[in-house]
Amino acid sequence: MVVLFLLIVCVRALVLKIKYSFPDAIQKGLKKEAGDVLKHEDDFIKHLDEVEVDAPNGKKRKLTLEEKDKLLDDLYKASEKTRNSGKITIKNDGVITVSKFNKIAQRIKKEYGVEMFLIDRNNEKFSNLFKAWQNKPLEGFWADQPLRTKNYGIDVDGPALYLFKGTSTQGIYEVTSYTVQHELYHMEMWLKVKERFPNDFIRKFHQLPDEVHEAYVLSEFVKARKYTKTWDEADILNDLDAFNLNFRFGKSKKALKDFESFDLETYLKDL
Repeated sequence: MVVLFLLIVCVRALVLKIKYSFPDAIQKGLKKEAGDVLKHEDDFIKHLDEVEVDAPNGKKRKLTLEEKDKLLDDLYKASEKTRNSGKITIKNDGVITVSKFNKIAQRIKKEYGVEMFLIDRNNEKFSNLFKAWQNKPLEGFWADQPLRTKNYGIDVDGPALYLFKGTSTQGIYEVTSYTVQHELYHMEMWLKVKERFPNDFIRKFHQLPDEVHEAYVLSEFVKARKYTKTWDEADILNDLDAFNLNFRFGKSKKALKDFESFDLETYLKDL
């Protein structure tokens, strides 16, 4: 009954765009029940696929990917657990090994059809990219389609995530969970745009300014940090500094709290 109550309240709040809270006694019960549901998360997701809500035109509609994602986040919040298994959100293991990277890459490929490439001295396919990277290093990037990179002028595959590891002119780079998660959040935003505009998602995705792309990533880290403490605040602050440097020059700087209320729908509805 508690699980059913939790699902009904969450769906109602999601559709009506209202906030909700529970008394402490109920919250304790929800923590246990939500944890039990998450033990069978795959079955719960299948159930969400069948949930229908009232649409503005009076008809019924299925939940969107973003709505289902929000419901799962609410369940994790209620259970006081970190969402890190089998989903876009990964566990924070700091610097990750090649074997760990490959496991994540296999899962992302299987679940989303997106490649993850580790660009290092052993990667023969992208050896030219690695050599160019050594002189102008960055931690990683997301390519939503096959394209020629702005930084290196080299053709790459897509959709795909590129993470770099090795010695560069600016020191030694390792692949961290935070960097992988940063690029996965870019992928997540792309998936939401793709679902919203299945016949025109590439153009719509690129219509969104770079500031919106990075604001989305920051907002996801800020929310994850607020609810689960998964990610180090220092890493998020580094992203915030880069955001203010790139997009707020001559304007008032953003603080982390400014991203708590970020809503991608605000930008999608104007495309």
